[in-house]
Amino acid sequence: EAGHTIGNARWEAGNVRDLLDYSAGGAERLLGRQIPVAGGIDFTVLEPLGVIGVIAPWNFPMPIAAWGLAPALAAGNAVLLKPAETTPLTALRLAELALEAGLPEGLFQVLPGEGPVAGSALVEHPGIAKIVFTGSTRTGKHIMTRCAERVKRLTLELGGKSPNIVF
Repeated sequence: EAGHTIGNARWEAGNVRDLLDYSAGGAERLLGRQIPVAGGIDFTVLEPLGVIGVIAPWNFPMPIAAWGLAPALAAGNAVLLKPAETTPLTALRLAELALEAGLPEGLFQVLPGEGPVAGSALVEHPGIAKIVFTGSTRTGKHIMTRCAERVKRLTLELGGKSPNIVF
């Protein structure tokens, strides 16, 4: 769907498998802490946020979506994934595979649609506790502003460049 070679698609699937495995193991380490204070002990408890909105780009639709959804699911959150307009089938198939693997129905859902419509609805919905966005700096700035207005948690990975020097 994204125009990748079979070899690249296999790498992507393996990357997602490894990330899901790693995140599932990490859930065992999400423990509260005891903090000594004068006259007693404070105890912290880590709790799920609720519903996490993941907005993924077209270029690596499966692994980049998984980078947002795997840790969120492992921490006990539900995920609503908004894929790029050009690669919705990858996200829909990923959701089918999650059901086949035993993930409870409704815990991971896909919201295909155009960014300005579906993405904005996701960002602005009061039932979404956090947004995870990978994409352009311009769109990321817009999402950051909208989340700040709502004091909504946000993780951004924006149009960075990764130069390499090869000798």
